[in-house]
Amino acid sequence: TLGPESSYPVFVVAYGGDLPSDHSNSETIQQVPSPQMSLVLSPNDTIYESTPLNVTCTAKLSSVVNTPVSAMVSWINPSNEIITSAKISRVTVLPAEMISNNTFESILIFYPVDNSDEGPFNDQGEYTCEMTISSTDNLILNGVNSITKNITVEELLPLELNISTSGDAQVGQSFNITCSVRVVKGLVQQLNVTWMKMDVGDLDELNITTITVIDGSVTNVTVILDPVLFQHRGVYICIADYNISLTNDADSDSQEYELIVD
Repeated sequence: TLGPESSYPVFVVAYGGDLPSDHSNSETIQQVPSPQMSLVLSPNDTIYESTPLNVTCTAKLSSVVNTPVSAMVSWINPSNEIITSAKISRVTVLPAEMISNNTFESILIFYPVDNSDEGPFNDQGEYTCEMTISSTDNLILNGVNSITKNITVEELLPLELNISTSGDAQVGQSFNITCSVRVVKGLVQQLNVTWMKMDVGDLDELNITTITVIDGSVTNVTVILDPVLFQHRGVYICIADYNISLTNDADSDSQEYELIVD
């Protein structure tokens, strides 16, 4: 999103040799267009609590500026306070750096972002990035350029748990039971997914192997029965949960599957 034009430092062009007849000194003053300011959120779609959020502020200077320049950044929170990394341990401010010719960038990092529904932090509201552009040789006078963006943080979606099977549930054959759990992408704590057997408890008691595959926001944990034994019959339980202490966000779900061995 490009910000509106704002006041910008004056750019002084120094002339050498003879001056135009309407100038009485050795330099002239030229007004430089305001830089293009932008604020970009990552992720750029729905923002969920207990996930990372990067807010990138960019200032692109006019091509007219051909003198060495530097930039200082200030981030202002919804309470109109300047944000510092030391003040809030889960929030980091990266200083303004030149990422390409005449383009500066600073990043505000939330790890994680929160909406105070369960925890103590509320990161929702309007954030302002202020870039102060200056030059070491004073050819550009200090000028502040700013852009503001509103941030909305949604509650986490409930866990989605599904059980599927493949193979042949007969003695001596191969049979798999897969528990697939979908959670919001980017959750700062890894999801716990565990299989148990009703009459035994831990599957290690039966020397049963499980394999975990994480595919984006879905965690798949598969019980491998190869070969199937008569003692494998019974009720299996898939349990999924997470508990994020920093934001007090937690959820759990479980589902059963009864294996009948022929």
